[in-house]
Amino acid sequence: MSSWLENSPFLLVSVASCTVILVIFLIAVAKSQISSIRNVPAPKSPSWFIGHLGVLLRSEPGVPEREWFNELGHTWRLKGTLGSDVLMTADPKAIQFILQTSGYSFQRPALSRTMVGLITGPSILWAEQDTHKRHRKVMLPAFGMPEARVLSPVFRHAVLKMAKVWKQAIDISKDATVVNIPASLARATLDALGEAAFEYDFGSVENKENELANHYQNLFLKTRSQPKFKKVLFENLASAIVPLQVLKLVKYIPTSGIRYANRSLELSNSVASELVYQKENDIEKDKSGKDVMTLLVKSNNSEMDKTKLSAEEMLAQMSALMIAGHETTSNTITWTLWELSKAPKIQSKLRDEIRYFVNEASSRGLDQIPPEDYEKMTYTTAVLKETLRYHNVVPMVSREAAKDCVIPLSKPITATTGEVLTQIPVKKGIKVFPSISQYNRLTEIWGENADSFWPERWLTPTNPELRVGAYANLASFGAGIHACIGWRFAVVEMQTFLIELMDAFEFQLTEDAKHIRRERAAVTVPLVLGQESRGVQLPLKVSLAKE
Repeated sequence: MSSWLENSPFLLVSVASCTVILVIFLIAVAKSQISSIRNVPAPKSPSWFIGHLGVLLRSEPGVPEREWFNELGHTWRLKGTLGSDVLMTADPKAIQFILQTSGYSFQRPALSRTMVGLITGPSILWAEQDTHKRHRKVMLPAFGMPEARVLSPVFRHAVLKMAKVWKQAIDISKDATVVNIPASLARATLDALGEAAFEYDFGSVENKENELANHYQNLFLKTRSQPKFKKVLFENLASAIVPLQVLKLVKYIPTSGIRYANRSLELSNSVASELVYQKENDIEKDKSGKDVMTLLVKSNNSEMDKTKLSAEEMLAQMSALMIAGHETTSNTITWTLWELSKAPKIQSKLRDEIRYFVNEASSRGLDQIPPEDYEKMTYTTAVLKETLRYHNVVPMVSREAAKDCVIPLSKPITATTGEVLTQIPVKKGIKVFPSISQYNRLTEIWGENADSFWPERWLTPTNPELRVGAYANLASFGAGIHACIGWRFAVVEMQTFLIELMDAFEFQLTEDAKHIRRERAAVTVPLVLGQESRGVQLPLKVSLAKE
């Protein structure tokens, strides 16, 4: 038998492959039998190979989570690949524990980190444990509220450039124009980000040819949308059994998504290297500005050698800022305008408040509302918070227990054994999915109409027993040590954009905008039903607002 195998290389490879597959199968079965969460209730699994992951990753964000919540309560178990167990929860105390209280005990899964590394390099979005602490320490001084407010004129300049283009189109049509909102906003927020973060002009609104700007337009849709069965299976198997050092070789797999990610990093690094060099020179010559990259370079220079970011890590932060501060912001504003188009009364009430503050600022000789007055604009703030709640662009996060932990629950669940559980022990390696979309729709926090877009809920102060998230008890910016470091930056930018757009324009639904599908593509993006091949779309009718 041995000599026969030796003389038949193809047969030898086949036997070896079958042996590996059998070992993986047996290990998977054994793990599922000893899983520490095996008694947590679960919906019926549609597949042993990929469990519920195919349904979760290919469905409209929040829809399957809502169904599972209604069936099983605040915390439930899903099946992952090859019968593995995954814990999913919308429980406030559990999410607080996973993301805030014990943030470093729950890491991003290896493959998730690898994919982030493909796009950004070794950035703060990629870093974990002590490396993440070092990144965060250097970066925090650039992201306070005073630093964000200083940049409001930059944000205003970007939105006014976009408004000028819209007004020209309206003048030509003599009435109104149809605008693909996410595409237009993506260009404006990219310009705002370039100027505010790096003092760099992408020229996106003016349609200047910039390969990096063009490349970022559909980055998430190209790399993370609608994964096929084999992709879900491969990614989750690889994450479970392949060491992180080996996973780094993923960048050499010649798929279209990975090629796109590789090119993004290449373009980003080429621009970032020039910018960091320029910032260093400006600081030496005392010509430095107030942009984020300058503050970051200054902060890094003040660190001891052992805590400084390396040259590669400094470049990676640019890509991280581009990813975290571009698509997320433009998509949040997009969903806001969509909701306002469906609710003319809300739109009118919002415009009235904005114009009151515009006139008040003008009476003081100011050409814009000062950013320190933004929080006084209670209804404007309420509309923004409601969008962040109702259309959180990151519907869930993925974590993996770095050590054995016990997750507390605010809402007990009944195990399959009949036992009532007030906490759930999880072993090292168990994946945990906090459902941000479902947490943001909990009726005990947001009221009985939590499934409706209703900004008025924010006009009545509440004092929740548990506070989750970086902003307004929302988990939309994440929470704890891995919360979006630039959330203040994003809030000021979105407020500035909303003020200028609502003062100048009125928004109405088009026929296509009545048939929008929310697509899970790392962030939640809009697609027109039946026109998915055309990419991200949400066309609205835009006209000049009446004086």
